[in-house]
Amino acid sequence: MIDYGLGTNLFSGKKTLIEELGFDYLETEIPKKSIFYSAVLLGADSVDE
Repeated sequence: MIDYGLGTNLFSGKKTLIEELGFDYLETEIPKKSIFYSAVLLGADSVDE
């Protein structure tokens, strides 16, 4: 099971996102814009804000 939280406790025995998905994959995915994040969490009207 993947722990999607970025704050994984390193002593919990769960794999981190880098261990599970790989550094190269995360390096390309994390900078991508998210419509959900922008609209719901930031309250932005568009992704470009």
